[in-house]
Amino acid sequence: MIGVIFQETAYLTNPSYQRSIEFFGRKMKKKQQIDSITYEDTIQKYHLFVQEIANYLSELGYDSSLDLSLKLSYLISNGYLSFDEIFHDDSLPSKEEISCCLGASIVKGYGCCRNYAKMHQDVFQELKRFSKQLYCYEGVCFAVEGVNHAANHVINLIPYEDIIYGIDLYNRNRLYHFRSPLWLEEVSKKPTFRVRYKPYYEVITGDSSFHDILSNIHEYQEYANKETIDPTFYTELKKKIISQMMDQWDQHHAFYEKTKTLKKEIYEGMPK
Repeated sequence: MIGVIFQETAYLTNPSYQRSIEFFGRKMKKKQQIDSITYEDTIQKYHLFVQEIANYLSELGYDSSLDLSLKLSYLISNGYLSFDEIFHDDSLPSKEEISCCLGASIVKGYGCCRNYAKMHQDVFQELKRFSKQLYCYEGVCFAVEGVNHAANHVINLIPYEDIIYGIDLYNRNRLYHFRSPLWLEEVSKKPTFRVRYKPYYEVITGDSSFHDILSNIHEYQEYANKETIDPTFYTELKKKIISQMMDQWDQHHAFYEKTKTLKKEIYEGMPK
């Protein structure tokens, strides 16, 4: 039963499984509602900080959602968005996070996939650019693997030249493209990483309904049939962005100092 409920062919057509998933969604929503009231002031300050990040990225300039994502990733992983300019590439215990504001953990100096992905989505939303969280099972070698598993990872979907790609900021900006509506493969000359889309989790988070999921699956099939960007181009783009960002270290530190007080207030207002 446990494995079966995570099969897309099962829960997308079985009302009983759908009700079970929706039950967990109601529990998560209740927790988020409580946190939104308890940490209202901290959440408001976090959104002010997101505005500052968005404005700073606009000042730096970007040509696409790809290089914008890479620049945001650099700022996160190098500690410029943390309250003490130190970043630990690790997750906080859930009791030390704000369930409805997972990007705030980055300010605390910690982050795993869910924190990277949520801050990415928040910053992109502020910039009025598309970013959607894609919940998935990481550890897939073949298309059929991960069928019976729960979601254990989250990446962001972003557009580039009329195709939607998945970008994994947590794993050094690994880029994925759809090979089918339910699994994605790394953009690489020798792809070794794949993830399986686990859309049920969108229902738990409240991001989608089961009707929405069926529409998403139809849309993702279209991207699976399109030719993707050259892997060498993406490798060179990452090198170019890193070089640019390293050359601007003094600007990044100035941004860190400018927002230091705000970040400290967010840090102090988070669960201990």
